[in-house]
Amino acid sequence: LLSGRVGSDMCIRDSGAGTELALGTDLCPPRSDASDTLQLPGYRACSVETCGPACLISPEQAIAKAGSTGKAIFHTSVRVVNEEGNDCAPGEMGEVIISGLHVMKEYWNRPEATAEAIRDGWLYSGDLAAIDKEGFVYIQDRIKDMIISGGENVYPAEIENVLLQHPKVADAAVIGQPSERWGESAAAVRVASGPVEPNEILEHCEGKLARFKQPRNVDCLLYTSPSPRDQRGSGVAG
Repeated sequence: LLSGRVGSDMCIRDSGAGTELALGTDLCPPRSDASDTLQLPGYRACSVETCGPACLISPEQAIAKAGSTGKAIFHTSVRVVNEEGNDCAPGEMGEVIISGLHVMKEYWNRPEATAEAIRDGWLYSGDLAAIDKEGFVYIQDRIKDMIISGGENVYPAEIENVLLQHPKVADAAVIGQPSERWGESAAAVRVASGPVEPNEILEHCEGKLARFKQPRNVDCLLYTSPSPRDQRGSGVAG
């Protein structure tokens, strides 16, 4: 789901009834720095390339439901399901699937990709999320980015958010690395805003992340270029 990191395409317009702010971005932060700075209210729409808008959240709901991408819009059904295709319990992580008249029919000349993406009339988005009792969706990460360490699911975005809380970390990206013991483990690549040792970063994660989620290795890049990311804002291996 496309929801996003402020700093991508932005436009401001006067609709006659008031000034509106529109953002075209990747991962959705709890609050928009741009809307806060400009004091502009705004609705957030969460979209998928293959069907368009799926969820919507109002300015008031964005505060009460911080971190949520909203609820399904009209004429659209949104579910969060497990690997068996069953609905997840509130707060349980699963894949977002979408149904509606605006969902694509197929991928052009790619029947296998179509069969994988659309099953029983539902579009499988590839996004990991939880849904609460009121139907608000909370996107966490992409399934393809998930790290499986010792049979446990580890979400890079969760670790990156913790790393970015360190005052000397200007940017961070977490990727999976092979592990003889665990199959995979998390490795952090971070860009420093000042001199810092890897052990300091590891100590910072203590108490903020479960032991199996903590990065095993940290590569410290002592320059101020941002970590490479894909179009969704996720860290990529270089």
